[in-house]
Amino acid sequence: MFDLIKLFQGSSKLSSLIIHSRFCKYKLYPFLNDLCSILPRQINQLQMPINQLKQIEIIFERCQYLSFVKFEITQAKFSSEVVQCFQQKTIDSMFGRHNGCECIWIGKKINQINKNPKRIKLMDNQSKLVF
Repeated sequence: MFDLIKLFQGSSKLSSLIIHSRFCKYKLYPFLNDLCSILPRQINQLQMPINQLKQIEIIFERCQYLSFVKFEITQAKFSSEVVQCFQQKTIDSMFGRHNGCECIWIGKKINQINKNPKRIKLMDNQSKLVF
């Protein structure tokens, strides 16, 4: 884990990341929460196994610029929960399933819509925030 932290700290231009184990992916499961919490913030594309919805929450908070994710998911029920989670948190996301992976092209995040008020200039040089 220490080596990964050092690697991520030295890679400020990293935009795509694949986390994969050459061994059984189940051996990665105990470390997934920690891996999610140290992901570089500037990541645009991410591929990794997940096994809990909590990991999506961590990734969403951490990776503000994420536009595509490919999650390796072994259970069909969990796969549908992941899709439902993204449907609740985003608008216009697209979903596909391929070779045991859930591919998600992320649309607009709902929390970004609510947190980006627009300023409108009024005729008498006053500004007003619109929510």
